[in-house]
Amino acid sequence: MSWRLCLILVMALGVLGPLGIAQAQESAGPLAVRQNGWSGSIATDLDGRTVYTFSGDGAGTSACMSACAESWPPVLVDEGSRDAVSRATLSGIGLGVIARDDGTLQVTLQGKPVYRSMLDSEPGDTLGNAKDEFGGTWAVVPIV
Repeated sequence: MSWRLCLILVMALGVLGPLGIAQAQESAGPLAVRQNGWSGSIATDLDGRTVYTFSGDGAGTSACMSACAESWPPVLVDEGSRDAVSRATLSGIGLGVIARDDGTLQVTLQGKPVYRSMLDSEPGDTLGNAKDEFGGTWAVVPIV
């Protein structure tokens, strides 16, 4: 990814800061891009925590509930931020929002719900990548 594209993406994501994107149980900043030695650029929160997608999710739905959501907390947004997040486009990568079965609103990136992993203890960790858990495989979100 060129430095210009990275700069545009980070600047566009900075616009989402006041929107209240948050992890279940814990507040976090908006999504960002982080260079990762093994996979290029990946999506993270502003704390550098990797975000993941889940192969078990369907189109526009999250299959990760209960115990799954405890191990893989969804990235959530409040109702007041829903429209702004849904309108955001980051260099061709659309952010969106879906309603979860529990009534919370989950952020999507590239049309897929995104999560954090409780396996990751430090910013930049990608210990959840390629894990087969809860009926599917977890993958970091590459930014191309």
